[in-house]
Amino acid sequence: MNLPGVTKGPPTNKLGQRPLNQGEIFFDNVRIPAHYMLSQPSADEDGGNEGLAGANAGMSSMFSGVARAAFEEALAYTQSRIQGGVPISSHQVVQKKLFDMFMRVQAARALSRKANQRLLSGLPTQQYSIAAKVFATRTAFDVASDASELFGAMGMVKGVLVEALLR
Repeated sequence: MNLPGVTKGPPTNKLGQRPLNQGEIFFDNVRIPAHYMLSQPSADEDGGNEGLAGANAGMSSMFSGVARAAFEEALAYTQSRIQGGVPISSHQVVQKKLFDMFMRVQAARALSRKANQRLLSGLPTQQYSIAAKVFATRTAFDVASDASELFGAMGMVKGVLVEALLR
């Protein structure tokens, strides 16, 4: 990145994944030396795509884990939180929300597992890994949001795991 014409912008202040610094990179009439090239232009597009497939499959695993952690925290909290003399997990509306969360977590885990199995077996993975990453990230956000709702005001308190998972 220390080439003439390459400048970096400041790190992006993101909602989540803060340890993973990301920011803009600007290229102004940059010439790339031949020894920096990984492959010839258009020579191996599929290889690059399969590399991204591995990254996507890995992200799907991570976000499936976030979703599972949020679900497990919500389940434990609703079983221990007493309202009206009974755990809130005994209320039908809470049971429905917990089941919906469970169902989405299991679907994300299954799709992530399939993408990773294909990757490890050397099979084409691109479509599976993209689907797994998109589904798992959406699931993680939705399940963490639902968990935060089940925690009530405590779901927004720093230091409570579901708040960090949602962030």
